[in-house]
Amino acid sequence: MRFRSVFFGAASRAKLGTPAQQQRFRRTYSHLQRPDSERPSFGIAFDIDGVILRGRTPIGGSPQALRRLYDADGCAGTFSFPTVGQQNELIVAIGKGEPAAVMLEYGFKKVLSIDDYAAYFNDIDPLSQYKSWGLKHLYERNYNSKGLQPKYDVYSERVKGAFVVSDPVDWGRDIQAVFPAERLGMGAFRIALESIYNCIHSSPLEYTSFGKPNPFVFKNAESILTKLVTHKCQVKETMMGEKCAFSTIYMIGDNPKVDINGAKKVGHPWFSILTRTGVFRGGGTCGIVLPDATKEKVIAIKKGDAIALPFGAVTWWFNPSDAEFVGHKAGQFTNFPITGGNGIFTGFTTEFVGRAWDLTEDEAKKLVHNQTNVGIVKVKDGQGMPEPSAKDREGMVVNCLEAPLDVDIKNGGCVVVLNTKNLPLVGEVGLGADLVRLNGHAMCSPGFSCDSAYQVTYVVRGSGRVQVVGVDGKRVLETTVKGGCLFIVPRFFVVSKIADADGLEWFSIITTPNPVFTHLAGKTSVWKAISSEVLQAAFNATPEMEKLFRSKRTSDEIFFPPPK
Repeated sequence: MRFRSVFFGAASRAKLGTPAQQQRFRRTYSHLQRPDSERPSFGIAFDIDGVILRGRTPIGGSPQALRRLYDADGCAGTFSFPTVGQQNELIVAIGKGEPAAVMLEYGFKKVLSIDDYAAYFNDIDPLSQYKSWGLKHLYERNYNSKGLQPKYDVYSERVKGAFVVSDPVDWGRDIQAVFPAERLGMGAFRIALESIYNCIHSSPLEYTSFGKPNPFVFKNAESILTKLVTHKCQVKETMMGEKCAFSTIYMIGDNPKVDINGAKKVGHPWFSILTRTGVFRGGGTCGIVLPDATKEKVIAIKKGDAIALPFGAVTWWFNPSDAEFVGHKAGQFTNFPITGGNGIFTGFTTEFVGRAWDLTEDEAKKLVHNQTNVGIVKVKDGQGMPEPSAKDREGMVVNCLEAPLDVDIKNGGCVVVLNTKNLPLVGEVGLGADLVRLNGHAMCSPGFSCDSAYQVTYVVRGSGRVQVVGVDGKRVLETTVKGGCLFIVPRFFVVSKIADADGLEWFSIITTPNPVFTHLAGKTSVWKAISSEVLQAAFNATPEMEKLFRSKRTSDEIFFPPPK
């Protein structure tokens, strides 16, 4: 909603909140100087859309009314446009016209319009192929332009906010751009329509959905398939005397809630197969109850997520599909179940459990011993589970595959470090971590943790060679590793890795929340800081050899591309 405010000075002026609040607001004032006796003591604020303008057309006598607010010299009162924070952060402006220009006028420094932002991501709009208006051609030109350079680094710099200046033209694309983590497919419009209806009516919208996962859709598909097969079978029966019947109908889909659950509800002969090509990318739901918390946090988790759990946290994990859901727990911890066949309360007598929970002994016995499964239990068909909350995810999870890179070396590798800056909970846990991707045949510089931390390294994928050397100069490990391998680097031991042709990716848990490493090769190595005379003496090298040594690796940092 747009406002145009016309303020006239009053005899007494109130300050705008605290000094900190005053700094958060940027105001542009016209420079009017009038005697106090000529200053009216009132102000007027107009809503523009629907009051002053309808579209681009002035409403009624609005122009004449505005003119009456000007004095004989053509001067108006003060026009005020307050904005809040984030003026030096990258933001996206949404709306028709030129929303980015509006936000720049408000004092923001780094602004992209939603059109510009969307143009850098090829698949951000799943419906672009059906849009025939001129904007589509702009997107296609941008997508196909190899020389397209972002005005800002949209691929690594995080967008700090999205400002809706006015209702946009392309609602579907813009909502998808604001929430890129989940692909919005069939049903998104129904959700938007229902939300709008429920906001403006006292009773909720009533509707009937005939799409998936409604069993009607699957029964209808089964009927069509049966008719097709029946026709072919009749011909075959006539020729060979055989009968045709379905033993299984395979439902292949990418949406666990719609495709897979729908097939399960119908039952025989339907059998569901989940792909990772669309909505589903692998993942599940995690429930976390932190120490002293009165409510659980329910978080959607996916491939690449890292979660820091402090001691004493109670968790549950749910896989909503038939696909494999794998999580890796690392660090020094004690994990024990509080329910199930080996739960803590199976060790207490029913008297103690009953007293603790205010139940009879029979009720306590039934509650504790009904679940006989250990560790992993099967949720009954049709039983609901809590829906994850985007708010609960804040501050709890960092996705290592989507987070800004701390180091990115062309043809060498990249790394994302988890520390108290991007995941504050690691401070309570006392552990840090990093995810490293080493390109094919590239090398990771020999280095060690200079804050006496251990490194527990799990190889995620790829393969390569690893060497670890102890403080006494003896090689303690020399081996080839591949996905699934795990090894430990003791404190102050130096480790280096060289990837095979398919690259090498590993995730390391480090026993300090803010790990710092010293590298012994590359432009940031200690050798570059030590004086020439000391290097000559330490290596017993000639000045020529020392000069040659110092001239190498002047541009490479941490990761070294393969030799040319």
